[in-house]
Amino acid sequence: MSLSPLERLNFSEPRQLSAAEVRHLQRWQTNTCERITEAWGGLLFAPVGLVAGVIEPAHYRGALKSLPDPGIGVVLEVGDELIPTLLAVPSRLALGLLNQMLGPAEGEWPRERSLSPLEETLFATLVHEVSESISDGWPGIERLRVQLLESCRPRRCRRLPAESELVRCRWEITSGCGAESVDWLLPRASLEQLLETEEFTPVAADHQTDLEAIVLSLPVELSAQLGQTRLTMAELADIAAGDVLLLDQSVDRPLPLSVDGSVHWKGSACRVGPRQALQITAIVDVNGRTRQ
Repeated sequence: MSLSPLERLNFSEPRQLSAAEVRHLQRWQTNTCERITEAWGGLLFAPVGLVAGVIEPAHYRGALKSLPDPGIGVVLEVGDELIPTLLAVPSRLALGLLNQMLGPAEGEWPRERSLSPLEETLFATLVHEVSESISDGWPGIERLRVQLLESCRPRRCRRLPAESELVRCRWEITSGCGAESVDWLLPRASLEQLLETEEFTPVAADHQTDLEAIVLSLPVELSAQLGQTRLTMAELADIAAGDVLLLDQSVDRPLPLSVDGSVHWKGSACRVGPRQALQITAIVDVNGRTRQ
């Protein structure tokens, strides 16, 4: 008996999130990004694209070290237990969004600098919509409690539990200035407890129905093969109108009907009015077996 090779384990890496955790977090992040996009649409002169990106576990030190610097950190407390989380926004992205609040802005990113008092007030308006979207986007039965705590430099934040495992959720943003990303760090242990105790709403059936309807309405091209033959180059050059080519297909054998080169049915040639047709006589399964 042969033994399978041992999988190399890296104990320095945090363990992966469970499938259920990833599913709930993806739904939460997708809902949140959709709501932020809608809310910011009423504040910005030009729309921005915002989609949920990677969701992954991370160590405390490595996660903070990867945050933008300079950048703007926003501490948000979520849930009834007021779990501290950190939203890290690159400075140039914040300035680019603020420019979009004042008028159409495209081209290069603004030069990175500190926000003025007026800009801080305007940025707080954008962040407020983010906190509302996080609350509304929570896939639980009730809205999730979310409150803004403070702003800070992302790498100097001390609100997250030190030396703990975190979960990093990344949002990808595209604007007239280019693409950027925002990182949202959440304490893993507290987040897992929140996910375990929360009752989630089922995925709306109408969304699945709509998706099925779209898939079922997609056009698919079918092709029937009449047969094949082989000629020399000289014979091919001599073909003229009125010539009859002898194919390898017998007249009493059903013709194969294919989708993307894969045979799914067999049938007999027939006629419907002025058009040629194919009457299905057998179905071909994935193993090539036919059934009437």
